Amino acid sequence: MPCSGEYSSAASRRDRWRDLAPKPVKKHYEKTFSCNKNAKDALADLRDNYTTLAGGKNLSVNFFQSETVTYTGTVAVGNVLNININIQSLGGGFPPSGSGFNTSFSVTVQSISDNSFTFQTNPGHPLDPGTITFAMSDAGDGQIDFSIDVDANADGLINGAIFLATGSAGEDAAWNNLLENVKKKCKN
Repeated sequence: MPCSGEYSSAASRRDRWRDLAPKPVKKHYEKTFSCNKNAKDALADLRDNYTTLAGGKNLSVNFFQSETVTYTGTVAVGNVLNININIQSLGGGFPPSGSGFNTSFSVTVQSISDNSFTFQTNPGHPLDPGTITFAMSDAGDGQIDFSIDVDANADGLINGAIFLATGSAGEDAAWNNLLENVKKKCKN
């Protein structure tokens, strides 16, 4: 008779691996702030300047790592945006201190409307299949509400583990950086 925690059959071993499989990734980021333009114009500005506003250098991922995110491409339906992420170790983590880890992947612009646009992740993206939607609405009193919604699945067990270890915090850093950059641009 197996001990507690052991798997005695092929079916139960499959269940163990299924339990380790990545869960869906659903994240919501949102900020309401004063803006010198309405939501429709602010979103058009974001589309026109996405690669600059979404990129960031030395974004803090955790105590041991920072990342630099760069984009190339333009936001128009059907266009591909390439994403490069360089993760730098600050010591005590992965990758080893003083070294970096580069990864590249892409998204395709799936749809654009007056108040939102959506990216579809492409094969090879760590969160494929998935979508990332950027939306803005007028909140009154010269303010806009800007939200980013991620609805995805980690691409395989390895990407799921990497996402849990580093990717989730890296994603938080990147999207919070974009929220702050749009807020700053709204004040110019």
